[in-house]
Amino acid sequence: MWLFRKHRIEIINTHSSLDAWIGGIAARIAGKKIVRTRHLSTPVRSGWNSRTLYRTLADFVVTTCEAIIEPLSTQSGKPRHLFQSIATGVDPDKIQSDLEKTREFRQSLGAVGTFIVGTACFMRSWKGIEEFLQAAALLRDRKDLTWVIIGGGQLERYRGLAKEMQLEGIVHFTGHLENPFSALAALDVFVLLSTKNEGVSQAILQAAFLKKPLIATPTGGLREVCLDQKTGLLVAPHSPREVADAIIRLKENSNLREKMGSEAHLLVSERFTFKQTIDGMERVYQICCRPKNISRRVT
Repeated sequence: MWLFRKHRIEIINTHSSLDAWIGGIAARIAGKKIVRTRHLSTPVRSGWNSRTLYRTLADFVVTTCEAIIEPLSTQSGKPRHLFQSIATGVDPDKIQSDLEKTREFRQSLGAVGTFIVGTACFMRSWKGIEEFLQAAALLRDRKDLTWVIIGGGQLERYRGLAKEMQLEGIVHFTGHLENPFSALAALDVFVLLSTKNEGVSQAILQAAFLKKPLIATPTGGLREVCLDQKTGLLVAPHSPREVADAIIRLKENSNLREKMGSEAHLLVSERFTFKQTIDGMERVYQICCRPKNISRRVT
């Protein structure tokens, strides 16, 4: 509350449980407006917890994908028009790939002339890495396919699993890359098989902006980027056979890949840039500063 006074803060934006409780209670006592941002699609504990955090301690709720809004509105009892989905967009100026580095990346995999299937994420149990490996195992006899996993996290766990599945030399792990864009640009198809929790992944937005056709599960906000049959192909969670079939379909149809990649780039350019994120948040803050106007959903 002292910080609110010192810095003349009028709106508090909380992002996780602890700061929502501390910041929310302090803001209520101080008479400040509260925006609660929900980043993941992880279910929120129902009952007094969701009612307090999302109704009592929030004037407005921002989510990172549409799928989160309905259950939160129902659980908390907060009217639907006091929610807005604003994805964390990407900065097109920073998504730059170097043709020479992209070529070098393909060479480092021994993948010149092959079809590269890749995913990129901070590896967690729910990112679908096991299903990615299972799809690679199903297609292990296809020597024209190269598989790559970009990112850190539970790296050793999944390297060990790949070894157990005898996928050494078939699936490549890059570890964390400070600048992943040349590696993403080297892919022929981008795959993200999250099984829960996902909002709108930065990696899938980056790959889409780089004109990669997508294969994804409909988890959280992934379906808002991977539009089935338009920007990519949706597969059910925990379905490596569907993933394998989708990969072969895209591999054998270059026109479809090109069309989906172009549509994916256009979608991100029109709906998921960082500028659109900033503009959306600014509108929310303006609404909160004019409480009489909080009568309909932000557009």
